[in-house]
Amino acid sequence: LKKKFNEIGKRKILFIGNDYQYNNYAKNIQFLHSISKKFKNNIFGSMGNVKFNNMINYGWMNFDSEYSRKKLLDYDFLIQTSKNDANPSTILEAMSWGLIPIATKQCGYHNEEGIINIPLNRVNDTVKIIKKLLHINPNNLFHIQKINIKALNERYNWKIYRDTIKKIVLSPNKKKRNYNNYYLNKK
Repeated sequence: LKKKFNEIGKRKILFIGNDYQYNNYAKNIQFLHSISKKFKNNIFGSMGNVKFNNMINYGWMNFDSEYSRKKLLDYDFLIQTSKNDANPSTILEAMSWGLIPIATKQCGYHNEEGIINIPLNRVNDTVKIIKKLLHINPNNLFHIQKINIKALNERYNWKIYRDTIKKIVLSPNKKKRNYNNYYLNKK
């Protein structure tokens, strides 16, 4: 868990992801690229196969390694700019590491207390939000971090996930309307 945030003026933002063709539309890489160009080169980093001209590009990282975790914890925020990638696990992972998530609501987290929402494809409005975050009081960042750890413990954990799946799988099979037959046979 991140124990110290970088001081004002030295904070950094990390993107973790890929630009595979099947996923690039959802990840909205061009929006992220447009945002990052508005800042100095050393503020943004990228882990994954995406290479940006104005970011520190690490390539694929194994977060089991000490080196990768050390690099990751150099950052204060994780950014996700997806158009339709609800609940990307990188947001939950970032929360568990102590990074503060910055994400479009299309990532599946809208109006969550510990996740900073940015407007989809509105570069200038997003830049304003990020500039504020880069200068926010560190006590506020620790407060957000604490909210996120609580959310992970209470709402986003494997026990809850397993219990939900078990409940769905073991629930009595209720008769459902076969809409295919319903519409095909409807006169």
